[in-house]
Amino acid sequence: MDFNKLLDEMKSKYKDEVILGLAEEETFEVKCIPTDLIGVDYVIGRPGIPAWRITQIAGFEDSGKSLLAQQFLISFQRRYENGIPVLFNTEYAFDKDFFVKLGGDIKRLLIFTPKTVEGVFEIFEDLVKTVRKKYGKEPHILAVIDSLSAAVEYEIEKGEYQPGVHARVLSHIFRKVRSQLYDWNATLVYISQNKEKISMLPFGGGVARLGGHAVEFAPVLTLEIKRIKEEKDDNGDISFIYFRLKATKNHVAIPFRELDLLFDMETLRFRNSFNILHFLVKKGMIEDKGKGWYEYQNKKYRKKELMQVLEEDKEIETSLRKELNIDLSKENLL
Repeated sequence: MDFNKLLDEMKSKYKDEVILGLAEEETFEVKCIPTDLIGVDYVIGRPGIPAWRITQIAGFEDSGKSLLAQQFLISFQRRYENGIPVLFNTEYAFDKDFFVKLGGDIKRLLIFTPKTVEGVFEIFEDLVKTVRKKYGKEPHILAVIDSLSAAVEYEIEKGEYQPGVHARVLSHIFRKVRSQLYDWNATLVYISQNKEKISMLPFGGGVARLGGHAVEFAPVLTLEIKRIKEEKDDNGDISFIYFRLKATKNHVAIPFRELDLLFDMETLRFRNSFNILHFLVKKGMIEDKGKGWYEYQNKKYRKKELMQVLEEDKEIETSLRKELNIDLSKENLL
C-alpha cells in the first residue's frame, strides 16, 4: 500500500483537519514551558508543563495549589520576556506582596477578577484577540485560573444553586477552548479543589471536584499536591514545608510519578537541592548516615549544609536532568 498517496488524498479532502504523518507534523512534538523545579519536572516526565495544552493542579484546601501555580507564572516571566503571564483571580485571594517575595514581577502580570466562570473565558478569548491584533501570534500567553470554583451566571441570575449546572458550563467551554489553544498560542493552567464526597458508607465517599467529569477530561496533565509535614526552628517558627506531588493523569509522559518537594520559608523558594539530594542518595553518590548526617565526596555534612553545597554546583543538576530525560535543552522548550 502506498501510504503517501492515501495521505495526499485525505489532505485534499479534509485540509487542516487531516492527521498528518508523524515525520512531517511538528505539532505532535510536545514543547514545554519550564518550571525551573527539577522535582516537578521529574513528576511531569518533561522539562516543564506542556505548551498549548491544559494542565490541572488539584488538591484539598491549604495544600499548596496556588503556590505551585504562582511558581509556574514566575518561571514563565523569567524565561520569556515577550510572554504574557495572566492570572484569573476568581477567589479574590491573590496577594501581590507575597507574589513579589516569591520572586515574581507584579508589573509584568495581568490580573483579572471575573465574577463568573463564563466571564473568565470571555476575557481570555478577548485577550487573545487583542494580543493577536496588536502584536501578532508570536507572544505566548500563559493563563492561570485560580480557581474553577467561581459561580456560573445561572447562580447569580437565579440566586440559587442547581446540581450539574457548573459541570455543563465547563464541559461546553473546555470542548471549545481545548481545540483552540494551539491557534491562540496559549497555555492554560487551572486549579481545582478536592472535596470529600458525602456518603452513607462507613469508609467515606472518596474525592470529588467541582465541575464533574468535564474537569477531569479536559487536561492532558493533572498534578495533585498535598502538604505532608512541617519543620520548625528553635523559636517554634515554621522553617520548611514538605509537599507531595503526583501526576494522577499524564498524556505527555509516564503517569503516576510522585515526589516530595521542599519549600523554604526563610527564602520563600522551593529548594531544588532537596530533590537533587534525593536522587543522588538513590544513585549511591551520597550516603545517608542517619540522624540528619550525609557523606558526600568523603566529607560529612548536615542536611542543610549539603543542600547548600549542591545548590552551588550547577553542573550536578544539569547532568542529573540529562539522566532523568528532563534536560532543559532548546529542542524541548517552547
